Amino acid sequence: MIGLSIRTIMIVMLLAASGCETAVEPRSFPKQTFRHLPLISLDVAEIDIVLLFEPPLKAPHVEHEMPVPPHKAIERWVVDRIRTVGTSGQAVVTVRDASVVEKRLKPLGGIRGTFTKEQSERYDARVEVEISAVGGRGFRSAKAMTTSSRSRTVPENATLRQRQVIWYELTERVMKDFDRTFEAQIRQHLDAFLK
Repeated sequence: MIGLSIRTIMIVMLLAASGCETAVEPRSFPKQTFRHLPLISLDVAEIDIVLLFEPPLKAPHVEHEMPVPPHKAIERWVVDRIRTVGTSGQAVVTVRDASVVEKRLKPLGGIRGTFTKEQSERYDARVEVEISAVGGRGFRSAKAMTTSSRSRTVPENATLRQRQVIWYELTERVMKDFDRTFEAQIRQHLDAFLK
């Protein structure tokens, strides 16, 4: 009898403990789009996106954990901002880098470290993208490239949700830089293709 009541108590305790666990619901974030920005019209018939960067899906890379990975944001940028208006020719957007790497930061240590909420990790985002265009029958060709990078740190007590917000904002910021510099490069180097 005693063995049965101990088992019953253990089962009740396990059920109560498992009931205390709350599943972390994935946080939804607004879709990052670029439709509010002016279109860039190119005198080509088609545009292709080539992804040379393949997320490694392991540490120290974190792109696969982010609400909006940079390579997805770049693809969205191309769809939202570039319009093909030609009858021949092709443009190719090549994503050479779209990485976000986590770097552990060294703690302060000592008394100061004990009473300070420290930054424990830094996330370094980098995008490198190239666009090349060839006109009808190969009479014209042009190329432009840009690189953008941003970094953010997180405090040692950051929750997963707080990290996701930081990652989302990191993608937003690196893409804002990318948008500004890539458009400038396109307007400078692909001017023969602009309509």
